[in-house]
Amino acid sequence: MLVGQRRIGLLERLEDVFAVQVEEHESSHGAPLCAPSSVYVQSDSIDALRSDLAELGIAFVGCAARNIAEGLSPIGLGDLAASPSRSDVVEHLTLTEDWHQFSPGLPAADGLCRFTALGRPSYLFRSGKNWHHTDHATGILLELARCGLSVIRWRPERTMAGQEIGTAFVDQGAPLPPLQARALVLCSGLPTRFGRAVGTAIYPNVPKEIVELVGESIRQRVTVIS
Repeated sequence: MLVGQRRIGLLERLEDVFAVQVEEHESSHGAPLCAPSSVYVQSDSIDALRSDLAELGIAFVGCAARNIAEGLSPIGLGDLAASPSRSDVVEHLTLTEDWHQFSPGLPAADGLCRFTALGRPSYLFRSGKNWHHTDHATGILLELARCGLSVIRWRPERTMAGQEIGTAFVDQGAPLPPLQARALVLCSGLPTRFGRAVGTAIYPNVPKEIVELVGESIRQRVTVIS
């Protein structure tokens, strides 16, 4: 799978050496631009692939999805912060099994808060008597973990080379941090699909081991579905 910047004429040069498949993508959710096409190359062996790519100035990096997933650090609270000031218009995150939203005011106990600072959304997490800096995705995931709510599911579909491979589903209301999302996307090289009916982000071709590493890094236990 080819990722990164593509020089003019690179695809043509690839096609002279490899079997190449290009997948074009339509824009989604009214986006003005389409996602870049997905490009896959096939070779007789890893050694041949590595050497032929090197001649074209392309680096072979192995299974990038696995490398990223294995290096993920667990999410956690940020640095200590001052509590919101009385002049701030503060909202707190309210969670249930089926939905979440920001409601006016401070949380009654621990939880995620949002307010505007210098014209931009800012997020703090209240833990006991302390407040901590955080961001949108991390704060929501920490609150989900605190409340024991699961947002990641995985459906097995086949076994290949001893690996269970399937499709991962993540609730859209729980945005993944960039590295976690990248690990799942690189399992297929396809843009994330979104199921509008049930509100989920869908990642195909994901090995069970990788989705479990992603789940562990965001304090989530992956639910296996059939």
